[in-house]
Amino acid sequence: MRTKLAVAGLLASLAFPVSVHAHHSTVAEYDHSLTVEFEAVLERFEWVNPHVWFYYRETLADGSVKRWSVQSHSPGGMRRQILIEYDGSIEFALGLRHKVTVAPHRANSADGLLRSMQFPDGTVFAP
Repeated sequence: MRTKLAVAGLLASLAFPVSVHAHHSTVAEYDHSLTVEFEAVLERFEWVNPHVWFYYRETLADGSVKRWSVQSHSPGGMRRQILIEYDGSIEFALGLRHKVTVAPHRANSADGLLRSMQFPDGTVFAP
C-alpha cells in the first residue's frame, strides 16, 4: 500500500509541476542599520530581473572617482510603484546628478541597496 501511495504521489508531482523559487535576503548582504549618502552621476542602469541596478560615478573631493553599484527592487515592483505613486512621471535619464541614499554592502564599500534617490528637480524616489 505504501508503495502505491508513493508512486501516486510521485506521479501527481510530475503531473502538476510547481515552480520553485529561491531568493536571497538583503539583510545578509547589506547593513540596514547604516546609511550612506552620496551625490553622483547616473551612468547606466539595468532594468532586468531579479533586481534593477543603478550605476553611478561619484567624484570625490580629491578629484578621484568612485563607482557605485546600487541594487533596488524588482523591475515589476518598481514599475508598479512609479505608475501608482508617481503617476508614471519618473524617468531615469543618464547623465543626471542624483543625491542617493543606500544601505551599504557588508563587504564592498561601493555597493548599496537603494533607500532613496533625489532627482535634480527635487523629486525623491524611495522604493
